[in-house]
Amino acid sequence: MSKHLVKGGWDLKKYVSVLLVSISIIAALFTFTNSFQTKVIAEDSGEGKLVYVIPIENEVERGLEAFIRRTTTEATENNADHIIFEINTPGGRVDAAEYIGEILQDLEIETTSFITVRALSAGSYIALNTDNIYMKPQTSMGASGVINSDGTAADQKAQSAWVASMRGAASSKDRDPLYAEAMANAEIDLPEYGAPEGDFLTLDANNAVEVGYAQGIV
Repeated sequence: MSKHLVKGGWDLKKYVSVLLVSISIIAALFTFTNSFQTKVIAEDSGEGKLVYVIPIENEVERGLEAFIRRTTTEATENNADHIIFEINTPGGRVDAAEYIGEILQDLEIETTSFITVRALSAGSYIALNTDNIYMKPQTSMGASGVINSDGTAADQKAQSAWVASMRGAASSKDRDPLYAEAMANAEIDLPEYGAPEGDFLTLDANNAVEVGYAQGIV
């Protein structure tokens, strides 16, 4: 089992060498506990698989898009079996997120988002474009309303387009689009998840599992 850890951010620094890891490490990564403390253990031990681990950190911007394009191309060329995106981002540019979403949708390799701290705004959109989502217990995803660079709310046209993108990303991976819309549209009333009308939805790890957005909690 080999694990290719891609580091250096999206400044395109040279990647670190391929690391050999034991089957037990991979088993630990894919041992998850949901809100009822039941465990789901991957049937496949991962032996003989090549897994790329790609970080998505700090703000989402066009440099990140170039980094994701380059690293996923490398993974494809090396016949990787799986790509894990380790996500910790407060969000960023909508256009960059949408281009990244397009890259992810075109991949034939299975993809997983592993949210280590937060996947907010554009970060939640990126996560929704992957096949699987797993979260640490203290993490969150959502709060995806569009704002201008000066901090004001985006116009109705931009907001409507972004809501459609969020819904489309969720639907493409068989997730209920209601919650993706609520992340970007404050008019959706979901008080049971801490998002009454007027607030954007942010899901904690337990709620993300409950609504079917995350497969499990690490």
